[in-house]
Amino acid sequence: MKKNTIPPTQNVLLQFGAVGTPVLLTGGEGQSYKAGNVVLKPVRDVLETNWAADILSSLQENGFRVNRPIRSKSGDWVVDGWQSFGFLEGHEVKGRWREKIAVSRKFHQQLATASKPDFIGRRDIPWETADKVVWKELPGEYGQKVQSVSNRLAQVKKPLQLIEQLIHGDMTGNILFSDSVEPAIIDFSPYWRPADYATAIIIVDAIVWEGAPDEIFDELPNTFANNQLLVRAALWRIKTTDIFSQINSSNPEKEVQQYHHFIDLLLQRIANE
Repeated sequence: MKKNTIPPTQNVLLQFGAVGTPVLLTGGEGQSYKAGNVVLKPVRDVLETNWAADILSSLQENGFRVNRPIRSKSGDWVVDGWQSFGFLEGHEVKGRWREKIAVSRKFHQQLATASKPDFIGRRDIPWETADKVVWKELPGEYGQKVQSVSNRLAQVKKPLQLIEQLIHGDMTGNILFSDSVEPAIIDFSPYWRPADYATAIIIVDAIVWEGAPDEIFDELPNTFANNQLLVRAALWRIKTTDIFSQINSSNPEKEVQQYHHFIDLLLQRIANE
């Protein structure tokens, strides 16, 4: 997907009270800039951005921080295609998975009463396309290059009915840690799924991407529902990889191979439910 590498204009900086020359930040999608104590990020969808800003600005922080949006001088959340947040102290870390899961659970407790926004399910982005394929809201096949892992999971995927709510669907790399303040949650990626699905995604990411010990599975007790969430979480990551490999004409073989250990463990759990 094409990235925006053009920094915010002087008008955007002025409207959001940002001081100094904007500097491109590393991480994420590589499109955010920092100017003084203000972070500016290009907006993909104004409706979603305004909705998320309302949610985040009113959320009660309880054991975590969130990147509070900043209104412009004119009172808007979006100016010339840009949104703004206050800079949060902290940095991304590999590991600390149990802490991340604990933060995620506190965050989702605060989201439990939020209503489902209209745009969820209608976004034309790879992550949501993959989400809808996994949850059978959209027909779709897995590409041949990922079928060595997707087929193993598809064989144990069963119908699942759980209460759904608003969740952050990409927590693992979007929690910042600091020695002096509580963990910070950034880059809110809204989906409408069971709350423990967010935990399942962290477990998948931890084992597949970061080599977490097998015991991290214990964060979700060995039940049918939890294992089905883990199946779907892995399939979502795999389908997203599949989509991006087709967009970028890349070979996902190396990334796909990383899932086999996770799947081995998950199949053992399912056999012992």
